[in-house]
Amino acid sequence: MRILAFAAMAVALATPPVYAQVSPCVVADASCKESLPAVGQKSFWYFRSYPLQTYNADITRAVIVIHGNARDAPDYFDAVVRALYQDPSVLRTTVVIAPHFKGYTGTLNCSDEVLQDALYWSCSGGTTDWKDGGRAHLTSGTYSFTMIDRLVNILNDQSVFPNLTKITIAGHSAGGQFAQRYAAGNQMALGASVSVKYVIANPGSYMYLDNTRLPNGGTCRDDGTCVDQDGSTALFTPYDWETICPGYNNYKYGLDSRSFGYMNSTQPGFSDDEVRSRFIGRAVAYLLGETDQLDNASFDRSCPANAEGSHVAGDGSGLVGGRRERGTIFWNYMQRLGANHTLTVVPTCDHNELCMYSAIETIQAILF
Repeated sequence: MRILAFAAMAVALATPPVYAQVSPCVVADASCKESLPAVGQKSFWYFRSYPLQTYNADITRAVIVIHGNARDAPDYFDAVVRALYQDPSVLRTTVVIAPHFKGYTGTLNCSDEVLQDALYWSCSGGTTDWKDGGRAHLTSGTYSFTMIDRLVNILNDQSVFPNLTKITIAGHSAGGQFAQRYAAGNQMALGASVSVKYVIANPGSYMYLDNTRLPNGGTCRDDGTCVDQDGSTALFTPYDWETICPGYNNYKYGLDSRSFGYMNSTQPGFSDDEVRSRFIGRAVAYLLGETDQLDNASFDRSCPANAEGSHVAGDGSGLVGGRRERGTIFWNYMQRLGANHTLTVVPTCDHNELCMYSAIETIQAILF
């Protein structure tokens, strides 16, 4: 009898959970909202089209979309769901997740309702900024990048999503900054059957992997050529930017002075060479709005950012400028480091997530 009981238990453990197909949540309201307990009683909130705690054999793909500086996760969730779920097969097999990195400072574009059980970050740079992988307010070691690690760990759990094989981490604007730095920093070890891609759209700056930049005033084109101000070929070299712009290569713009948190260079796996090697080897797509070339209120005009591209539309140079220029320069830079990353200019789009995520070029990049 004992042998039979053990046999029955083994069969029960080997049997997959009973699965009842559920309809996706497609509007960013309370019914689409879940949280991860993070540290003690602190929680991290996100919107999702399917529950992340419930067994779902239909899901083969996940898309994590990172909001912009306004931290408007509901808008980003709605935009991506609306774009991707036009195809019934994608609707059934793809879970969309939009994390919300709440801001607490009470300043413009960095103030969310304060809940005692929620995690909060700052929005203005430094060790507690969510965009840079910073530490959550009033915690000792909970970082914004760690929250994506935790979401990816859930997606990689075969007891929840047994058939998932693809994960896309996408970000626009400040979310694009987040996605680019996270792609270089994270050390997620996934199963051989799971592929991850990073889709980086219209960030205002990038984390360079060494101290080289184009000469001041130089630019690059999407045909793979780079030119100096006089039209001669321009090279990425350790040009004397330190004289023009002290600290131009400090994190978040480069790898120097990574002295805090998730990206701390003293941690195992976070030397310059290791971070550089990780990012070069990852699947990355850069998407740039054709007309995202203006010097608007949210465009980073700091000296380290200008070292990544200083032109803007209407400055008299006649050159492509703004975020489009900086992305084109960075893609050229990565090509010279040996990366197999892709660059796509999205027609007619400016700095607008709705335009970018509804574009066929972005949908194709996400659904790799």
